[in-house]
Amino acid sequence: MTPSDLKAYLDNLIRKNLQISTMIWGPPGIGKSSIVGQIAQEYDIEFVDVRLSQLAPTDLRGLPVAEDGISKWYPPEFLPRDGKGILFLDELNMAPPAMQGVAQQLILDRKVGSYVVPSG
Repeated sequence: MTPSDLKAYLDNLIRKNLQISTMIWGPPGIGKSSIVGQIAQEYDIEFVDVRLSQLAPTDLRGLPVAEDGISKWYPPEFLPRDGKGILFLDELNMAPPAMQGVAQQLILDRKVGSYVVPSG
């Protein structure tokens, strides 16, 4: 898929409101994240770019906190809470295996710990 094909594909997803996870795979430096950022800007929606290779699993899952004898997870502030946008999880292949597992749970289940990806 060329960069222009990727842009057209992402444009189609947003125009049709298809809220699906999409894996973009390619060599570094070819503009994958830039294209996604441009699409978000064109549609005036939020763009959250998370570099998974720079995080630990608790950075994405959140911190465990005891409340009334039960562990709850406090999600990180950078994850979106509402509105329409793109959550771009970059560098999945370079993240440690434990981080990849947490990211895959977020991608596949649209939730991790106490955090749930908002609709939109």
